[in-house]
Amino acid sequence: MIELKKITFENQEEVESLSVEENQKNFVAPNLSSLADAWVGITNGQPTNAYAIYNDDTMVGFLMYCYTPDSSVLPPTDTPVYQFPHYFMWRLMIDKRYQGKGFGKQAVLLMIDEIKTEPFGPADHIYTSIEPTNEHAKKLYCSLGFQLTGDIDDGELVMDLKLQ
Repeated sequence: MIELKKITFENQEEVESLSVEENQKNFVAPNLSSLADAWVGITNGQPTNAYAIYNDDTMVGFLMYCYTPDSSVLPPTDTPVYQFPHYFMWRLMIDKRYQGKGFGKQAVLLMIDEIKTEPFGPADHIYTSIEPTNEHAKKLYCSLGFQLTGDIDDGELVMDLKLQ
């Protein structure tokens, strides 16, 4: 059974050791960098949840999302393509040993269910962005209801899931 568990001092090093295949490294930042991004976001007013993804007792991946109430918490270089407030799936990675088993899809579904409870506040959108050549991510997110917006943010394709 897939679960999202908070990053703790006990599991942090294991999260940092997870990695993707060599040909996927341009698709997602290393988890240590992601944890640093989460800290910077939180200290600048952007609530963020970072999770280890577990299949039963085995850590298989990492997921992180944030809440953006308005544009004031975004760096000034960001492209203003988003409707505010919104949630943003900032990172999703499944360790190379566990890819292709549906763990990523299950983790995103758990994240969507959590976001629907408005953990940081109300929003009508969940956004994410993907590298243009990451066809696997595009297919996964489209299967979950995300749609390409036609916008580009920092070289990545923006995808939107409208919440009902």
